[in-house]
Amino acid sequence: DAVREINCRFKEHGVGYQYDSTLKRIIPISSEHLHAQATEPAIALLSEPGFEGVLEEFTQAHRHLRNRDFKEAIHQASNAMESTLKTICDARNWSYPKNATASQLIATVVSKGLIPGALASSLIGAATLRNNFGGHGQGAITKPVPENMASYALNLLATNIVFLVGAHRGDPVIETPAS
Repeated sequence: DAVREINCRFKEHGVGYQYDSTLKRIIPISSEHLHAQATEPAIALLSEPGFEGVLEEFTQAHRHLRNRDFKEAIHQASNAMESTLKTICDARNWSYPKNATASQLIATVVSKGLIPGALASSLIGAATLRNNFGGHGQGAITKPVPENMASYALNLLATNIVFLVGAHRGDPVIETPAS
């Protein structure tokens, strides 16, 4: 009842946060619809055994977003997606290079038929967010990352994690025929 009450108060006052009883912490919600469709399902799926490391990275991403460290939020969310791919490959005994990039891991799950090849480029695009906005040295000039970019990255990567874990669990994916 207390959790329901505090979340109701947060929503009523437009605070943009919600207490998540699974994570036992307050997390930011930039959009209620996106949160309900991407973040909550991702947290639920990553709370299952075998995804502990991914859940840690995903929750760290939200912690960094809440603390306004937007570069690190993107970095950790991207790590979570990459770790999702590694976890799925490991669970299925699929080999991949020791220091595999997200692109190589995506190629592995495509080649094994887990996801349609037509989706590889969108997953690779999401994976490159870290490289462009949070994972590599910025050089001599500070390159700020706006909050909406970090929020976008977390929501996009959460959606990809839900999709990948769903495919791993056997949720049907329909391949569209090439035209």
